[in-house]
Parts: sequence; C-alpha cells; structure tokens
Amino acid sequence: MKQIINGKLGAKVRAVLIATVLLASVMLVAVTVRNLQDKVDLLNSKVSDLEWQVSNLDSGLSDLYSEVNVLEAQVLGLESRLGDFDSQVDDLESKMYFICVYLRNRPWGC
Repeated sequence: MKQIINGKLGAKVRAVLIATVLLASVMLVAVTVRNLQDKVDLLNSKVSDLEWQVSNLDSGLSDLYSEVNVLEAQVLGLESRLGDFDSQVDDLESKMYFICVYLRNRPWGC
C-alpha cells in the first residue's frame, strides 16, 4: 500500500485530492460571492427606498414651508388690523374724554 501511495498512483491520488480541495474551495468562494451579491442587491434596494422616502419628505417639507408662509402672511394681516383697531380705540377714548371734560364744565355736570 505504501508503494501505491509513494508511486505513480500515489501522485495521481494526491493530485486528485488537491484538485478536489481546490474545486471545493472555488465552489465555496462562488457561494460566498453570490451571498455577498445578494446582500449588496438588498442594500441597493434599501438605499433606493430611502432615497424615495427622502424625496417624499422633501416634498412634504416644501408643502409645510408654503403653509407656514401663508399662515405668517395671515398673522401679519391680523396684526395690522389689530393695530388699526387699537388706534381707533385710542381715538374713541380721546373723544370720550373730551366729551366728559366738556360735560363736566357744563352746569348740570357729567
């Protein structure tokens, strides 16, 4: 048996064993590469989904900014009207004061 392993047949057996190990290694590498490619494809899909979500969020933020601008314009308009009402109240108070002063100076009083 030693002669078979050490002889020409032994060299052939060693060569077949080495070839088998190399083939198994190559197949293992191929499976690993395929698994990695599947993971890369999955990550690419997730990146694509995230990009789509970010795009939608940008659109939503633009809509919110537009709404805020409209509301801000409405608030400014209301503040302006409030200022007008405030000045009208001041005018009425002033007129009422002068009316009371006028009436107090009358003989029958206020």
